[in-house]
Amino acid sequence: AMDPPSTPKRKSKHLSRDQRLQIQTLYKAGLKLKQIHDHLGFSYRQIWHTCHASRPTPKKRSGRPLTLSDEQVDEIEIFIISKRSHRLLSYEKLATGPF
Repeated sequence: AMDPPSTPKRKSKHLSRDQRLQIQTLYKAGLKLKQIHDHLGFSYRQIWHTCHASRPTPKKRSGRPLTLSDEQVDEIEIFIISKRSHRLLSYEKLATGPF
């Protein structure tokens, strides 16, 4: 009996700036997308988008804005590592407790 066809797994790995530069350099040197794919192993879509991007650095991803300043994060970290009992506090107690 033959196995049913499987759905290909998606690798939604984002390329680093260095990987994007490598792709753009090979493309500008005259390699075709297939040759870059065979050489580096990235998906055709990743290669195409990188080759047609105006710059190697991807746009900064927007996300939820930070609610704590760097100083507040440092203060919490110092508090947590200062005593063993502080390291055992739940997130809820940390959020509602000493700060």
